[in-house]
Amino acid sequence: MIVVEALRSLGADPTAQTPCADLVGVESLGLVQAMNDPRTSVQQGLHVMLDAELLDNAGWDLLARLARAAGHDEIAEGFDDALRQEAVHPAQLRSWVELMTLGDSSMLRPAAPH
Repeated sequence: MIVVEALRSLGADPTAQTPCADLVGVESLGLVQAMNDPRTSVQQGLHVMLDAELLDNAGWDLLARLARAAGHDEIAEGFDDALRQEAVHPAQLRSWVELMTLGDSSMLRPAAPH
């Protein structure tokens, strides 16, 4: 809703499908396909989710910067708020992926001599 309200306040049509929006839709399909692949493990699924969250956070950051550069500080603050709220997701996913990856790496260590 934050983006919809921001676009409306600027007199833009929030339902317009731009070439950038088309590209994001195509990009997102790759994430959906990876999650729906029956060969995707839980660890790999968490990695896909981390990818999505990192993209999401980068998007909020860019929106805030664009709004601020255009002199729309109030809109930028709304995007900054969203970014702060969303920042916990990649941090949590990163820790889970790290734990699972390091757990898997124990299989790579040579067996202790007897």
